[in-house]
Amino acid sequence: MKISPLIFSILFAVSVAAQPILIPYRSGAKYGLSDEKGKLIVKPVYDHITHLKGKYFQYTNTVLRKDTVPRYDGGWNIRESREYDCGVFFKDKLLLKNKDYPHFFILPAFIIGSDNEFRPEYCELYNLKGETVIKGPVKSISINDERDFGEMASYNEQYTLISVFKRLESDIRTFSAAVYDNKAGKIVKWLLTDVRDYKLNKYVAGLSFALCTYKDQTGFHESYIRFDKNQYILQPKEEVKSGDLPSRSSDHGISREMGEPAMIPDEAVMVAEAPYNEGNNKSVSVTYRMDNNGQLNVSLSGEKKAVQLPAGSTIIFANGNNTSQERSMLIKKDKQFRILSKGILLETSYDTLLYLDKQFLAGKFINGKIRFGILDDDGTEKVPLQYDSIPGIIPELRSARIGDYNTLHDTLVLQTGSGASSYLKPAAYQRFLPNEILVYKDGKAGIVHRLTNTVLLPVSYDMVANNGLSFMNNFNTGYIILRKNGRYGICYLAYQSGKAIFDLVHLTDLVFDYIPGKYINDYYEVDGFRLFALYNDHFEFIGYADKEGHRFYN
Repeated sequence: MKISPLIFSILFAVSVAAQPILIPYRSGAKYGLSDEKGKLIVKPVYDHITHLKGKYFQYTNTVLRKDTVPRYDGGWNIRESREYDCGVFFKDKLLLKNKDYPHFFILPAFIIGSDNEFRPEYCELYNLKGETVIKGPVKSISINDERDFGEMASYNEQYTLISVFKRLESDIRTFSAAVYDNKAGKIVKWLLTDVRDYKLNKYVAGLSFALCTYKDQTGFHESYIRFDKNQYILQPKEEVKSGDLPSRSSDHGISREMGEPAMIPDEAVMVAEAPYNEGNNKSVSVTYRMDNNGQLNVSLSGEKKAVQLPAGSTIIFANGNNTSQERSMLIKKDKQFRILSKGILLETSYDTLLYLDKQFLAGKFINGKIRFGILDDDGTEKVPLQYDSIPGIIPELRSARIGDYNTLHDTLVLQTGSGASSYLKPAAYQRFLPNEILVYKDGKAGIVHRLTNTVLLPVSYDMVANNGLSFMNNFNTGYIILRKNGRYGICYLAYQSGKAIFDLVHLTDLVFDYIPGKYINDYYEVDGFRLFALYNDHFEFIGYADKEGHRFYN
């Protein structure tokens, strides 16, 4: 029985939609792979499984071995060494196994096993079937279509130019250049083999010429590597007609010695940042100036007059070295602070008062408790004096290594601090805060916009912290972590064009048992699927969860 094209398309779409999203699943101390519902697809028999890119995963098993080494006194010490057994999965298929490379890079047509976490170094090259293409370890491998020929890879889908850098036991560096067939998954031609001083000089991104220089047994050579008739060829410079070459007017002038490995770019962080706003831009037509006799004068609308202050008053400039400023001033007397606005000393006094851009950070005892708020330059309450504390800057969650030699371990810490210069003299009475400030009331934290008194985040959270954790690869960390009643969630402040303030966007509700340290956006190449990696207070990885809090660990 024949199946109509329409029915076949429907069946194919259903089968594709039914394919599971695979996720590293921790069961006790072992890892496997499960689907998005938590059903195990690969048994948890590995010491660790990490997501590499797209639908690729790496497994790692740690092997501890003991050997003995002689001591100077004739005895023996027992030494424990750690070795790794690693491999790569594509979906639930094991492509590579029993490799001792602790790191893998996934490229469009290759897999590279490497000793270096940050770049392909002391490495080996495999095709996407898991077959060895260049046996290692070689010093480094550069994928030139990714780095040197720019846009060439966009129209050359079949072939890729590869440069291989070796370091011989005699410490001589040699280079080779090969043509790799992306579809067949193998090298089809070696353009150069074990030459010296190899350099590739890029002319124009997207064109099919690149000048390479090298040395071999016969001397120094200059040749063009060109893409012609769907194939790379090596042609001596003297055989190339000048009319065939691209115009030097668009020469980017990029030249580098091969052997510098191609870097794998991280995915872009989703969170958008807005330009820093220094605050109220209303002009102030007033100038205060201290004369040589210590008399404070004010110039208002072109009229200059002396300012009369109560006896015993201290005049405080925003910067202690200054003798003039064009904004309202602080006046201190008997441990109380008042604002001098447009030459008039305002009646209301405060127990603490600090310059804050074109505003003031104020504190006042109310019913026996100190309350903080924000005042405009004329003394008007912008943010009411109702908060227990306004540290202003949201603290950062970071990892720190603590303990002595025997108890050394990583832990998570909250780091406050807004820059030491904010607190050093001569600007002892001045603070620098963002427009979106952290506030505390009754032991709870929230975020308020200090210029508009807009509550961006309700003051009801046990912790509000910027995620200052740093990870390699395609992880996102640019967000704010929230904690309430022992549960964690994520939000971020998003700049919207045409709006005066940020919008607060919640990525998740308070659904996590542990700290969401990072997440992968469009995980497993599924649009909108975010996978979160969770950590405890000791910076120990616990497992993964989706945005609804469904756990992939037990």
